[in-house]
Amino acid sequence: MNGAMYREILSANLLPSARALKMKCGWVFQHDNYPKHTARATKEWLRKKHFKVLEWPSQSPDLNPIENLWRELKVRVAKRKAKNITALEEICMEEWANIPTTVCGNLVKTYRKREENTPENYLLQGPFSRKPKRIRTAFSPSQLLRLEGAFEKNHYVVGTERKQLANSLCLTETQVKVWFQNRRTKHKRQKLEEECPESQQKRKSSQHINRWRVATCQNSPKDIDVTSDD
Repeated sequence: MNGAMYREILSANLLPSARALKMKCGWVFQHDNYPKHTARATKEWLRKKHFKVLEWPSQSPDLNPIENLWRELKVRVAKRKAKNITALEEICMEEWANIPTTVCGNLVKTYRKREENTPENYLLQGPFSRKPKRIRTAFSPSQLLRLEGAFEKNHYVVGTERKQLANSLCLTETQVKVWFQNRRTKHKRQKLEEECPESQQKRKSSQHINRWRVATCQNSPKDIDVTSDD
């Protein structure tokens, strides 16, 4: 099956199924991150049809109740031991119809438990959990102007001075602290770039010589052979 076939299936079955199930307006369509589902053409088709799609975490196909139903069907069909393709198709249809509706109900009821066992939640809550990334602060022009003025006076703002500055700008002390840390790093980089060309060239030459010594196992300038046959 490819993306075009998947969209044909949706076109023929999605709305009729919603009507048959007597679902009211506002229902949400769910499918996993299979490439045919997340293809640009499929997303565009769903958007044009105004279908609301549930966001789905990666590497979590077990959260979809249909995956559990496929396993249930596979176990039932395997017990029948079909001898050919025709028999296999008939057995699949029969066993699908024989799956009790209570199985579907139980899958819905245990959804929350399966969600808690996703890789994403394990990384966030498990023994090897990592701290969430810090959200970058978007400073306003007036805040930046005040911060730059404070930085020109003093590159380090701590204690009461930092607290007062944070309160006057409606920021937290942590936001002010991080801004000053980043600004000092930028200031050091700018000072290095402003060095005279001779100093930069001398530093680069020294770096090249050191790398050459390491590559040729030379230990000191005395070991460097600069003679030539020309």
